[in-house]
Order: sequence, then C-alpha cells, then structure tokens
Amino acid sequence: MLAYYDGSSWHHEAIADVGLAGGYFSIAIDSNDLPHITYYDSSIAVLKYVYKDSGGSWNYHTVDTNYVGRYNSLVLDSNNYPHIAYYDQGNTALKYAYEDASGWHTETVDSSGNVGGYTSIVLNDNHPYISYYDFNNGDLKYAHYEWQ
Repeated sequence: MLAYYDGSSWHHEAIADVGLAGGYFSIAIDSNDLPHITYYDSSIAVLKYVYKDSGGSWNYHTVDTNYVGRYNSLVLDSNNYPHIAYYDQGNTALKYAYEDASGWHTETVDSSGNVGGYTSIVLNDNHPYISYYDFNNGDLKYAHYEWQ
C-alpha cells in the first residue's frame, strides 16, 4: 500500500499483492514526482523494484535472487535510474544494484564476515556511498567506490 499526502489529505493506493513481502521497503520520488519502491519478497527470497510510470501504470522488476534484499535502501540518480544497497542473506554480504540504459547490474561490495544490515545509500555526482551494519563485530561501516 502506498500512502501519500497531497497537502490537504492522505491518499492510499494498493500497488500489488506482495504476499509475504514485509518489513523491508524503501521509497524514492523521481524528478516527475512519481514513486519508486524496493522491497524484499520473502515468499520467494528476492529483491523487487516497482515504479509508477507517467501513464499511471506500475512496472515490476526482480532485481536479484537467492535470499537477497533485506535491509534495502533506494536512491535515484539524476537520470531517475535506481541504485539499491541491500543485504545478501545467503552469502552474508553487502550488495549493490543499479539500473542504467543497458539494464540491471549487481555486485558484492563487502563480504568480510556477516555484513550488510540496515543499509543507507546516497549519491554524490551519481556515485554511491553506503553505510551498513557489521553483524559480527557490531560496527557501523561505510563503503564508497574510488572513482578515477
């Protein structure tokens, strides 16, 4: 269910029957004021991404599979492409996914122990910066890519 406030009242919109998906959602609004949402679908253990297009239709994508997607965090870049940080439960690692004109790309950012919980992602000049939790050591960690 999507709820939004238009300045005078709250509105609610059912997006999809997401079954057992719950507890791990993130939302971002694009430059056209349209919502983009990521969620973990626990019934099939995958990371999903859904967005509303300018025609009012919802578009659904499976971003990654095999026990991934908990603790996800979503941000949109200057071209309205999604960037997602999330936990890979199967490999106890931090993962990162993004979409561009050529499609979806996923990579493991950190696999040094049981890491990747409670992610938060931001972009600076469309470059990702991710904070996340290290379950083994109880540490807050930070990752970014060294751009040339």
